[in-house]
Amino acid sequence: MKSSFLLFFAISIFGLNLTAQSKSAGFYKISSGNPDDGGYNWFLFEDHQFAMLTFGTLISGTWEENDHQDITFIPNAPKEKFEVFGRRNEALKGSKIIFLNLDINENSYIGFSSDALQPILNEDANCLDQPIVKVFDENVKALFLSNFTSENNVENKKAYQINLENNNEFIISYNENSRMLAKFTGKIEKNKLTIDFGKKSSERGEIEPSEALEIKKYINQQKKYYAKNELIINAENRFLNLLEDNEGMEGHRSLYKNNYNFDSKTQIYTAKSPDDFEDKYDDTNTLYLYKNLSFSKVIPSKLSSKKNLLQYTCYGK
Repeated sequence: MKSSFLLFFAISIFGLNLTAQSKSAGFYKISSGNPDDGGYNWFLFEDHQFAMLTFGTLISGTWEENDHQDITFIPNAPKEKFEVFGRRNEALKGSKIIFLNLDINENSYIGFSSDALQPILNEDANCLDQPIVKVFDENVKALFLSNFTSENNVENKKAYQINLENNNEFIISYNENSRMLAKFTGKIEKNKLTIDFGKKSSERGEIEPSEALEIKKYINQQKKYYAKNELIINAENRFLNLLEDNEGMEGHRSLYKNNYNFDSKTQIYTAKSPDDFEDKYDDTNTLYLYKNLSFSKVIPSKLSSKKNLLQYTCYGK
């Protein structure tokens, strides 16, 4: 996602000078204190969507306002710390798990029975492959995930029991804390926006219609990303995005579903007109679909083993 935003941020997003149609909708710029990074650029739209853009980062969602111009921002964000996707591979003897977006600075735990949680990473992990692939000789028959090991019932800190649905290949996607955004507040006074008692913005400006259309493309992309119900990879475990024809974006290299035949039994896309690829990493002739798996939340067991599933130490040890 961030690569798309970097391309967009190369376009100037400053100098907006029209008049907003309502008291609060409009453009607000808050300085970061660094003259080189463009600051924090807040776009509050008439339809009550918002976007905050700074270099390499987008926060988007909806906003509400009371009679005193107190603003509540509700960010687009993942609902859970873990998302799990699966498929059935009849050719695989055993199981395979692909770990995506693990964070060496945050605890994460895995269990293959309800009373056996263990750390996914070693405590001194200081680098990771992306993605990480772990192959098991036997079928995974149960799967529990947690970012917390306690009997305390804390929101977003429970164990997840995954419904495996007869799958034997899985993608476990971890949502780091920086993505788990909660509601936050702001206030508009004298045409200036303040976020959580921080710095005041410049005076409100209007948002150009063309700018609004461009920004809302990225808002919609982010909403779709957080609501995704499938993931697609190639044979080298490279994550890709297959688009419908009407989702194409000018200037972006895209893969389109109508260029593939899809086998619903194997969950495999095969290119109708295969290309030649020098590097297997770039090969998109065969793509594999993983569907989002449901889960239930349970109070986690205590940590039953300190032995980590994966070992990563690349320097300093």
